[in-house]
Amino acid sequence: MIYAGIYTIDVSNHHAWLPQLSLTSQTKLHHTASRTLLTQTFVNPSTISSAKYTFPLYESSAIVSFRCHIGKRVIEGTIKEKEEARTTYEAAIQRHEFAGLLEQHQTDVKVEIEYIMELKHDAEVDGLRFTIPTSVAPRYGDAPSGLGGAAPVVGEGMKISVEVSMPSEITSVQSPSHPISVHLGGHSSNAQPGNVFDPKHALAQLGQTSTTLSADFVILIKCASLSSPSAILETHPTIPNTSALMVTLVPKFNLPPEPTQPEVVFVVDRSGSMEARVPALKSSLRVFLKSLPVGVVFNICSFGSSHSFLWPRSKAYNSVTFAEALRYCDGIQANFGGTEILPPIQSTITNRLPSTNLEIMVLTDGEVWNTTELFDYVESQTSTSTLGGGRGKGDVRVFTLGIGRDVSSALVDGLARAGKGFSQVVVDEREGIEAKVVRMLRGALSVHVRDFRLEWEGKPSDEEAPAGPAAVLSPSTSFVPTARPRNISLFDPSYVEPPHVISPPPLPSLAPFAPPHILQAPYTLQPLFPFSRSTVYAILASPNVPPPTKVWLRGTTPSGDLLELEIPVQHSGSGAGDKTIHQLAARKVLGELKDGTSYLHNKYKSATGGKREGVLEELVKREGVRVGLEYGVASEWTSFVAVVKREEDVRQQQERERNMQKEGERGLDKEEREETYDFIDVDAEKDDGGEGGPCLGQIPGAGKWFLTLRRHP
Repeated sequence: MIYAGIYTIDVSNHHAWLPQLSLTSQTKLHHTASRTLLTQTFVNPSTISSAKYTFPLYESSAIVSFRCHIGKRVIEGTIKEKEEARTTYEAAIQRHEFAGLLEQHQTDVKVEIEYIMELKHDAEVDGLRFTIPTSVAPRYGDAPSGLGGAAPVVGEGMKISVEVSMPSEITSVQSPSHPISVHLGGHSSNAQPGNVFDPKHALAQLGQTSTTLSADFVILIKCASLSSPSAILETHPTIPNTSALMVTLVPKFNLPPEPTQPEVVFVVDRSGSMEARVPALKSSLRVFLKSLPVGVVFNICSFGSSHSFLWPRSKAYNSVTFAEALRYCDGIQANFGGTEILPPIQSTITNRLPSTNLEIMVLTDGEVWNTTELFDYVESQTSTSTLGGGRGKGDVRVFTLGIGRDVSSALVDGLARAGKGFSQVVVDEREGIEAKVVRMLRGALSVHVRDFRLEWEGKPSDEEAPAGPAAVLSPSTSFVPTARPRNISLFDPSYVEPPHVISPPPLPSLAPFAPPHILQAPYTLQPLFPFSRSTVYAILASPNVPPPTKVWLRGTTPSGDLLELEIPVQHSGSGAGDKTIHQLAARKVLGELKDGTSYLHNKYKSATGGKREGVLEELVKREGVRVGLEYGVASEWTSFVAVVKREEDVRQQQERERNMQKEGERGLDKEEREETYDFIDVDAEKDDGGEGGPCLGQIPGAGKWFLTLRRHP
């Protein structure tokens, strides 16, 4: 089990977790977004040569700040371009300026991590599902060794509080994972004179003061209009003329079915890690099998280290094939070894029936280590676009049902996103699963609508956007004959051989890239499914683009039916200075830049036919750096760099920031001395087990965040 905590690494490469004195998690949940401050205090032993702080991060979340207190010094994260962060780190090492800070201050270590998250819709309760990643499942494959055995929280224990603010009356707050206390009507557990009961507010607190970090903490929230469409506009507190729009809804519509019934294949995880989850797996699969309509062709694929199908080819659903499939389901055991999920997905698509849609239903706990190749393959098979290497026809979709309390959200959510489907989680066989399974199956049987779009009055079209990559590409060199032929000697005594230069050809020079006035993510809207929440973000970054007062979601069915929904825009009531929607939108934009499905890829490949990939790569990097730095989100191209400061300096800075009135002024005083320490790089890279050096990361989302501490001679 991988925990949120610090583990040390001695000279013999032995890993040991630091004892944790206390854990405090404070969350502010507004509508469908959350912002959490996690504070952990650890015992610091007398000698530490190397240590890492690990943090399990969910696919729909991103870290936006960190701070570490050691004695009277504070190590505070500052977002920088990744190469600049590495250069700063290497320069510090060369100067031998820093000793082991943990060794200098034999005192407790306090780590503060702040992260944002987009909340998932839970189909069983028809509400929101908020999860705090107190642990993650062990990964199969080349995972780091020796990371188990973290000590329980001792001392002050663990405290978790969630302040809930909803747009309408809250009807239920519950936890299927832990005992909690719930206070409706406000954000305080202590009634104070003069406090007014507000049915839109609630406070949930963990009902125990000491626990081990062994299971995800889950809260389910229901309110009167939670499923209703909403569009929330947030004004950025410091960037002029910038606002962010979040459009979210749980669709409720009834579309005509496809003219021909699809092929449905259930890809079932039977690896060893599923042993305790087999009852929930069987219960879910039985509901799927009993809910199939007559005429559908279906099959079951079991996978682990290898995979096999119930039948060589899918068969029509009738009483005979249903009985055979049910007997197969009853005999399922977790006896297929490890978890190799890509080969069964490939075989399912390769062996599909021609001329019919294919719906793949994956049932898994998600205990795999490397998901990049899987996502790339699924994206290429399910996308109708050429972006990101897509070569499919849009007639394949992938849905994922996570089984167990500690499923890998990175796999379950990421696979459904790449597969143009959606995901749900079933904790165990005792949790009501019927609604989740039936709604997922209905989504798989629904018509394929491939052109959903977000529109509003005054929204610039792609043609009206600023000049994109096509305008900044240097023209290729071509042969131009001289006006008059010249006589060139084959032996010129004055000729001097030029120096040898061994290097790849340089990329064409890049003029400044003018980003579009509107950054929409996802750039191409995902399909909408009944009772499955969908969210679209847009960052409006130009005084020439007025904020919308209402937006429309539109689409067209293959039969020509028009789909439309008008949504009025409301201004965010989450409080002055909040930028959660901006950072969630930036996280989504950065993810699409990495995946090759962004606005930049669309413009570039439309203009060049996908040629000159080196130029595109450089443009994507430049744009990733800009978005990450501007909105304070770590990514493939940006990192947090640790800045060591005294607590007194921190208090003075916080006081200055509270008193700042000038628009756009933020961050550190330019005249304040910054000391960079090799407590560098909190990032989202999956730990590869290597020791030492800065931990430079990959994406703002799935994986573990870690802060590397090293002592240098």
